[in-house]
Amino acid sequence: MPTRHGWAMVVAAAAALVTGRVFGLMELFVVGVALVTAFALAVFVVNRPLPRVEVRRVARPTTVSVGEPARVDLQVANRSQARTPRLKLWEPVGDKGGAPMQLAPLGPGEAVSAAYRVPTTRRGVLRTGPLRAERTDPLGLCKRVVWLAGAGEVLVVPERVPLAFPGTGSSGRLGQHLRMKAFGQSGSEFHSQREYTPGDDLRRINWKTSARAGTLIVRETALEGVQRCVVVLDTFAHGYDDDGFERAVVAAASVVAAATAVGITTRLVAPGIDLRGPDVAPQPSLIPI
Repeated sequence: MPTRHGWAMVVAAAAALVTGRVFGLMELFVVGVALVTAFALAVFVVNRPLPRVEVRRVARPTTVSVGEPARVDLQVANRSQARTPRLKLWEPVGDKGGAPMQLAPLGPGEAVSAAYRVPTTRRGVLRTGPLRAERTDPLGLCKRVVWLAGAGEVLVVPERVPLAFPGTGSSGRLGQHLRMKAFGQSGSEFHSQREYTPGDDLRRINWKTSARAGTLIVRETALEGVQRCVVVLDTFAHGYDDDGFERAVVAAASVVAAATAVGITTRLVAPGIDLRGPDVAPQPSLIPI
């Protein structure tokens, strides 16, 4: 399609041809013909078949936490026997902005690399591409847009605060609950036997063994501890302030990551969302506000 300069040349050529024809000014008519010829050559140049170009896009890394650095590497290679023209490249990044690049002519088999930073200020799936190439003629009269590569994605997960998942020795309500379970020997797997001490659960007394031993013997079971973790997140935004929802997502992601790291079966529940299995940890980035 014509550029701004191209449209100006079309108008100038039409004016020169009409004026030269009406007033019999041969010089002006010749100028109009020259302008039309230049424009036609520009259209021919930009519409020639583009040599086969191969584009490889690599995100480093593909999954990144909020605030951590990330980048996308692009490698453009000429896989034809013809020389590529000069191209202006544009790679959209997210919903706003993108990465502009200039691609110099490449000979047969030549390749060139470029890279750009990926914004990681917000969680979510960051879409990159598709890669657009703009081809123009030497005079800048016409341009043609072609697509060299499809789109890619970078997963920006919420910031995760390092947490030590509580055990029976930790303070707080969960630690107290676990200690109470340990005191009551609430496990189900048999571990050993020992003599009764005041405070033991009477239901743990092994009466047959006690009769043979002449003293009370209780069964000890292996402490089950925390085997499952369910994280519930309220996703109704009206219940939060400006940054409250994102802080809640960070808290949920931190608990999920800490539980997953110690091998606990984790489940993330929110209105309309029920995520389970080993891949729950990165999923809070997909929770909408």
